[in-house]
Order: sequence, then C-alpha cells, then structure tokens
Amino acid sequence: MAKGLLIAAFDFSTAHADEFHDWYDLEHLPERKAVPGFGACERWIGDEKPNYSVATYDLDTVGVLRSQAYEAIAYANLSPWSKRVTAKCTRLLRFEGSQIGPGPTAAPAGAGGFLLNAMNVAPEVEADFNAWYNEEHVPMLLRYNGAV
Repeated sequence: MAKGLLIAAFDFSTAHADEFHDWYDLEHLPERKAVPGFGACERWIGDEKPNYSVATYDLDTVGVLRSQAYEAIAYANLSPWSKRVTAKCTRLLRFEGSQIGPGPTAAPAGAGGFLLNAMNVAPEVEADFNAWYNEEHVPMLLRYNGAV
C-alpha cells in the first residue's frame, strides 16, 4: 500500500509567535505523533518569511487521516488551544497525498530541506506529463546525491 503524506502551511504573522511555537511543539506535533500510522513529523520555518510555517507528516497511508485516532484530535475535535491559535492564523495550504514513487521508500530522517513543487496540468496533456515526470524527471533528480 502506498505511503501517505500530509503537508500543512500557515502564515502566523497575526498570531503571537511564542504561543504559536509553543502550541505546535507542545501540543500539535505530540498529538499527531501519538496517532498510529504517523511517522516523521517535521516543522519548517520560512527563511525569507519567518512567520510562515510548513509541517510535513509522513503517514503509513493517507487513510490514517480518516482513522478514529486522528479524527479524535482533528477536524471538529480540535482542542481549545488549537482552535484559539489556528483562528489567528491564515492557512496557506493543506495537502494530502499518496506516494507514487520511488516505491515504498521512506523519506530520510534529518533531510535538512524540503522542496514542494505543485502544478496544475490540463487534462488533455496529463498522461504525457505523468509519463515525462515519472520516466524522465524523477529518475534525473534521483541521480543527484541526497535526492529522494
């Protein structure tokens, strides 16, 4: 079964930065790490925009996000602290996806960086795009030291 990924990004410039960081580190991440099926949970802060936070969550499968354990701490069941902090932030992105390559390989621990490339592809060229991406582009990237 394909591994899953959850990415969430916030602009917390209208929140209290100290509270945002405390909430993320002391409640939000520990809650998710305790959910069966969550793997590495990492948080990234923007170099150019330090009030932008991106979190990546490796999942056994994307189905973990519909599990009873996750639903107990997410969606309508957020804690009062989560509701207060997130209400002060602007959500920039929430992405749920299933890994299609390179096989069942897990992301390396302590990668030191994360590149997210998102694009829209017209339906009439999607098959050609996917073939190029999977057969040429990703194999080319994998030839570089440290790329996964």
